[in-house]
Amino acid sequence: MITVVPHDSDWEHIADLTGDESWRAKNMWQYFQRVERCLYQEAPAPGNDDPSGHGYQGWLGTSKVDPGIALGDLDVAGTMIDLFRTCSTCLERIGSGTSPSFAPASLDVRSPLRRFAPRRD
Repeated sequence: MITVVPHDSDWEHIADLTGDESWRAKNMWQYFQRVERCLYQEAPAPGNDDPSGHGYQGWLGTSKVDPGIALGDLDVAGTMIDLFRTCSTCLERIGSGTSPSFAPASLDVRSPLRRFAPRRD
């Protein structure tokens, strides 16, 4: 199973639709931190904030996956190849000044949570 954190724009859209400011991304991020139990990074010392934005006391264990597992699964490998082709095309179009119709004008393939936790992986 994988864990995917919604992009900031998803939370902002919900807040706009409902008119409820509590749905804003900045507010919702705290809930992911509460449920996350990061298993691949050492927790900061007690009383210190974690600049990466991870949570360590929650019930939802998160870990990194060995990408090598895709090598034996043709469906997973095919999906990854398609993803890399799409990203490559997006980056080429962005680099040339042409905004791709299937991607945002600026593509950041890193975690969308970097806005609130710049060192988050």
